[in-house]
Amino acid sequence: MAGLQRQAVEGLPRAHRRGHRSRAHHQRGPRHRHDPRRARRAADQLLRPLVRHPGRPPVRRAVPRQASRHGHRLEHGPQHHVGLPLPGDPATARTAAPRKQETVNYAYPAIWCSDWKWEVSGFTQLDQYRKRLERLYPHTKLSPFWSDVLACLNWQGKVSNPQHRLDITGNPPTLLPKARYDVGNPAAWNYGAGKQIPRTTILEYDGVGHGQYRNSACARTHIEKYLTSLVLPPRGTRCAAEYPEQPPMSAKAERQPLSPTGRPLH
Repeated sequence: MAGLQRQAVEGLPRAHRRGHRSRAHHQRGPRHRHDPRRARRAADQLLRPLVRHPGRPPVRRAVPRQASRHGHRLEHGPQHHVGLPLPGDPATARTAAPRKQETVNYAYPAIWCSDWKWEVSGFTQLDQYRKRLERLYPHTKLSPFWSDVLACLNWQGKVSNPQHRLDITGNPPTLLPKARYDVGNPAAWNYGAGKQIPRTTILEYDGVGHGQYRNSACARTHIEKYLTSLVLPPRGTRCAAEYPEQPPMSAKAERQPLSPTGRPLH
């Protein structure tokens, strides 16, 4: 597949290859890239790019969860594909920077586990869910955020704000952005929350991704106008799908680990 990618962009200046490749992926859909990675991961053939450590020979390591991370990028929108290195690009060879040990006040598990009541008693039940999801959704399978569920097993703290029907009064006009294809937040949840929150306007983005402020310039304009002036778009406003030619700064920043554990955050 890498060879075919290289042939498809042969002759283009390197500066234009990533945009060309991104449009090609967008037109063909993510499955042609995602499914082979899943298959390679299952066969333990998926390797990290060449990693160089000072004073040591370069190595490649198997990455069991790399394909799952690729699925995470699919969830959060097409900007996460733009600018990924082609095989043989200079960016493929990375130098591992030494990590400085740092103690942090990592509040994420405490917040997450006090906000969700999981119907999971242990590994056996979670594995049953995994197998069912693989049957129902063979391309995406289990979300990379299964670790959120594991982190809350045997949680000793109080679950103070679990899932429940909303009872909200006296709120200001509320804007609720959603994407047509957001696999991280089902449309039924958006519409359900919109019905339970008075004075809510749903802003529809007809594209892909989770977090519409980053995915759509149109949505970003409406969101900023609402946050600064409480001005809502007319009901029924829709933003057309966008596919970026260059990754936004937020997407570039998110390629680095966003938590002390190195796993992505929501």
